[in-house]
Amino acid sequence: MCIVKKSRGLSDAQNSAAREMLRKLLREQYNNHQGELAAAIGIEGAFLSEILSGKRGVGPKALAGLEKLSGGAIHQILGLRTIPGGVAALGTAAKEAVKQLTIEGYSQQLADAAVCSAHKLMPADTDAALLLLASRAIAGAYQYAASLSAAKPSSRKRTRRQ
Repeated sequence: MCIVKKSRGLSDAQNSAAREMLRKLLREQYNNHQGELAAAIGIEGAFLSEILSGKRGVGPKALAGLEKLSGGAIHQILGLRTIPGGVAALGTAAKEAVKQLTIEGYSQQLADAAVCSAHKLMPADTDAALLLLASRAIAGAYQYAASLSAAKPSSRKRTRRQ
């Protein structure tokens, strides 16, 4: 699975796919109660309303919550294309890179996604060591992005001026 972004946010098609998943969850599991869905995702109700209306894009926190609720991987939620046969179809170097990343502590799913992304970004004749290096960098970036989306916002109390 390869996720290649040209900008900081999701593409229009990816935002649209995530909105459709949100609408489906809202109808089928939350009886059209936006507040309940927003709380389950971990975002404010007003933010969910803006996402659903198209005024705002789906951010990392909403995307992480959506993934958790739907039980699917982000790439599936966003309708991204998979490589037929997965990592196994990419050859020995890709399989070895996945194996090494899992040994280093990355989840199987994250390792697969990182190796597929690296494979798509690099020339076909890239050697195994360079593929592993690129995959390791991408896996680290995915993990960092996931940690940002999972981090809770700081709770600062606002004080009124007297």
